[in-house]
Amino acid sequence: MLRAALSARQLSPPQIPTSASAAAASGGPPELPARPLARAVEEALLEYAASHGQVSSASLNPPLDGAPEDRFAGLRREKLYSPDNVSTNRRLPVAEGLPNVDLYLKHSARCFAVSGFYACTGGEKIRVWYIPSGDNIRTTSVGEAKIYAMAFVPTHYVEDEGRYLWVSLDKGEIIELDITTGEIVDRKTVHSSIVTHIIRHHGSMWTLDEAGGLKIWSEDVDRKRVTLQQRPRGTRVGVKQTVAYPINGFLWVAAGKIIEVYHPTEESSSCFQQRFDLSITVGVGNISCFASTRMGDTVFSGHDDGKILVWDAVTLVKKRIVNAGMYPVTGLLGVGEKYLWAGHSTGKIHIYDVEHIDGEWCAVKEFQAYHSASVDELVIDERSVFLSGRLQVASLSHNGQIRIWDGFLSRDWLENELRLREVECCTYRDLKLLICSWNLDANKPAELEESKLAEDDNFLVRWLATADSPDIIVVGFQELVDLESKKVTAKQLLKGTKKSQQSHMDHRFKLWREALLKGVRDAHPKLAYRLLECRQLVGLFQCVFIKEAEGARLKDVAVDMVKTGLKGYHGNKGGISTRFVLDDSSFCFVNCHLAAHQNQFSARNNDVATILKDAHFPPRPAYEGIFIGGGDGSMVLDHENVFWSGDLNYRIDLARERVIELVAQQDWATLQEHDQLLQQMVINPSFGLRGFLEGPLEFAPTFKYDVGTDRYDTSEKRRVPSWCDRVLYCSPQATLSSYQRYETSLSDHRPISATFTTRVKSVNAAQFRPVKQDVEARLEAYLATEINAEKTCWLMAVSGCSPDMARSALEDSGGDLKLARDRVGP
Repeated sequence: MLRAALSARQLSPPQIPTSASAAAASGGPPELPARPLARAVEEALLEYAASHGQVSSASLNPPLDGAPEDRFAGLRREKLYSPDNVSTNRRLPVAEGLPNVDLYLKHSARCFAVSGFYACTGGEKIRVWYIPSGDNIRTTSVGEAKIYAMAFVPTHYVEDEGRYLWVSLDKGEIIELDITTGEIVDRKTVHSSIVTHIIRHHGSMWTLDEAGGLKIWSEDVDRKRVTLQQRPRGTRVGVKQTVAYPINGFLWVAAGKIIEVYHPTEESSSCFQQRFDLSITVGVGNISCFASTRMGDTVFSGHDDGKILVWDAVTLVKKRIVNAGMYPVTGLLGVGEKYLWAGHSTGKIHIYDVEHIDGEWCAVKEFQAYHSASVDELVIDERSVFLSGRLQVASLSHNGQIRIWDGFLSRDWLENELRLREVECCTYRDLKLLICSWNLDANKPAELEESKLAEDDNFLVRWLATADSPDIIVVGFQELVDLESKKVTAKQLLKGTKKSQQSHMDHRFKLWREALLKGVRDAHPKLAYRLLECRQLVGLFQCVFIKEAEGARLKDVAVDMVKTGLKGYHGNKGGISTRFVLDDSSFCFVNCHLAAHQNQFSARNNDVATILKDAHFPPRPAYEGIFIGGGDGSMVLDHENVFWSGDLNYRIDLARERVIELVAQQDWATLQEHDQLLQQMVINPSFGLRGFLEGPLEFAPTFKYDVGTDRYDTSEKRRVPSWCDRVLYCSPQATLSSYQRYETSLSDHRPISATFTTRVKSVNAAQFRPVKQDVEARLEAYLATEINAEKTCWLMAVSGCSPDMARSALEDSGGDLKLARDRVGP
């Protein structure tokens, strides 16, 4: 249930916040209220289930005795799991020793293969590329024939790895190319139709045609490699398979939503193993790719609706569905024992830690591999470890660009280890923060001062004195000026802002700035504060105050403003972001006003994504240990301490009368179950604020009131009372102290505040250097272990030896792969 998920996210001060990611694993979307099913729909579901053979007619009827069963359980959406993306790293996975030159093919590529320093692509011609320089060093013409698939041939000799390439052409023909000379050394037609897949599996090659013909090619004992001169063993699988993937001697194939599993090394009569029809699983799209990790006990299937299905490779049972996002998964790749790379149609690549398959996945990396094309394919080049000591992962985009990535994620490993050991070289101190937010509904300070209501008397001082002696005070306003007038808004957009209108906004800005300066002085008369930054974006306003005593410790103060209104053309909605570095800790404060209206939660999600993407600060790549997630301080989420506040406009999805009834009962838990923001945090893996936390919502919704009263909206629109005004935070060091609303009826919103205690660090450079040297030495040991594991896998694949025999041969040969290959024999 969503309530269980929200309980993990709604924290009670002063406890340290727990990870919100556990919420996703415990629940899923809230259950829909039970309602009668229309007879026509019921009959259609019965007919569909029976026609597809998924359920027998008997099982569709409730039992005669006992409670009736859910006859459509198999047709309903299955439980979805979402990865934890709180600690996602956004830096591109590049490393020393890897080529940093991208390959721009200038021609579309149907297929590609990578081995060591060379990449081969197939379009109209076969092209060989030298990766370090990005040069096309060789081109082989195939005449009028089309190229459909390619793969490098496994060989007995290490020096011949990546030399011989099989390529499929029209009418079932396969050619063998020596890429060192560009010569076609052999060609053969053994298939009756086009070969759509050429697969390297251990020491053999598998070729699959569109008619379902599968050929298995073994090593030529004379030439010490697989050749076309051998007579392949043939069997058959399903026709027109769009995806084919081998694992542990089994072949997984897929077309549409149908998966079939074969064991082609068995006799033809027992080759077929299992068939899965996913069309009966609501919410799962067509299969686009398969992958597995080095362990080989799990298969992952990627789908065009953003789902990843997890399968047991031994029992052939579906284990779970993971919601990786809303965009198609276009490529999957298992790297090592615990990492799964997923390419998407957006050009992004996610890397998940799937070490605990049945537990919670962690999204360890998310980066934009391509800005204007999808990721069409991901391949791993195990042979690169023999040449450069690095593990290359290659990606191909839809527009024909190949990029090379670090499969070991070396820089991330180094950064994570340094962060774990920063206590050895840092000193810490506590800092108090006060964050205030209020939608002013275009009121001026004078209206607050002239109010006769007791709740308005000296309100600013009481509001700003919520925390005792705060080190940092951040105040954010929304609707500093009137945004409700559609006529005024349209004129500003179409004709620009007139001088009189600009003067009006400037005047309002000055009034509130002066009011806040006086309010801070009166709230904390014995303390001296500096106005660090004060900015306005149409109706948005943000002031940041800091104690004068902290001034000498400050650096890199920067502000950026992002418009999101009318698709970024107007500043009636948007965000103001202020960042700085204090000692050796980074801070970023965002004040936002997101899209309005009850049903526009998708627009609000888009506004969040736009602010996170478009808010930019001057990068500081030379800083070590100050920014997180592989960032350089140029983006909001690069900072260790991020506080996000404002009128987020997320609503409660209940009837107005029901909300008022629950507010009267102070049933905050039920209201939270239907809060759009909390729902998005739990069920939407792509939501930009998913990794943020919030204090307990133990106060009445702050919107919308009849101005000057305590009544919720009684106008013609009768808006649903909602927690539109929020303070969120993403900071492992921050502890929430208070989270509350205030009673002033000047606006249709109620003001709110949150107070925090956070820890600030100072790095001792003399102590940091030996820690870093030790971590770098441990990184080399880690890489050596991973390289040795890849060498072991290669030996096992080409010779068929056991893992123990492969490891023993490598140890006896001092890690020399060529000598180890000779030791294990044929």
